[in-house]
Amino acid sequence: MAHKQAAGKAAVIGAQLVGRLQSAGTFVATAVSTTSVNAANFAFQYAKPRLRMFWEYAKVELRPCTIGELPLVQETFNDMMSTARTGKWQLITARDAFLNTLICVEIVFCFFIGEVLGRGSLVGYVIEGANFYEVTM
Repeated sequence: MAHKQAAGKAAVIGAQLVGRLQSAGTFVATAVSTTSVNAANFAFQYAKPRLRMFWEYAKVELRPCTIGELPLVQETFNDMMSTARTGKWQLITARDAFLNTLICVEIVFCFFIGEVLGRGSLVGYVIEGANFYEVTM
């Protein structure tokens, strides 16, 4: 009889332990899911104004020039040419010179990336007969 009571108590304790583990597992699963949802909401709220600002700049900066803006492009180009001829370029600040250098580097990188994408290879163009020469005497 004592063994049956001990076995019954062990079964009750085991059932309670399983119940507690299940509730702890549910708590952990709920905590993880709410934490991931909260993290996703935080990331969305963090990125939303920055993406809106990026899109506003992208609409202005990444579009091609219109027909109405061509006189402005020509005027700017003429100003650059006169600046180069008169030596006025020597009077720009170091910050402006640095920014102009970054712009030039960006343009060069875009050119090289376009070249790589255009030829479909990083190594070079495929030229028929360039790799094998027939020697005749």
